[in-house]
Amino acid sequence: MFRKDRFGTDVRSKFEEIVQELEDIYGRGKRFEHLKAGPRWHERRDWVMSITQNERMHRYEWSVAHGSKLKDAIKYIELRVQGIGEDVSFIALEYDFENRDKCLAEKAQNLASTL
Repeated sequence: MFRKDRFGTDVRSKFEEIVQELEDIYGRGKRFEHLKAGPRWHERRDWVMSITQNERMHRYEWSVAHGSKLKDAIKYIELRVQGIGEDVSFIALEYDFENRDKCLAEKAQNLASTL
């Protein structure tokens, strides 16, 4: 968690460190940075709030389609900044594997058998 960071300085710095670490392992990915047209939260001091309100996107994705060198049955990797309020944010890292659908079906079956 990054607290009292409404400008997003600390969270973005750590984000870039993690991007570099993942690029060292999986190669280049693709950066997605976007601020929606006509946002309410557009000032520099509103960086985290614009993330919280889904007016801004700050993420990086690795996949074969982006030229990444994935291994261990990884389908894609997503790193993103998410916000909680005007000055609190965190970094989420998500891995998706080729056997995801099979795992979800097995989970659903296990849940159904416990009822």
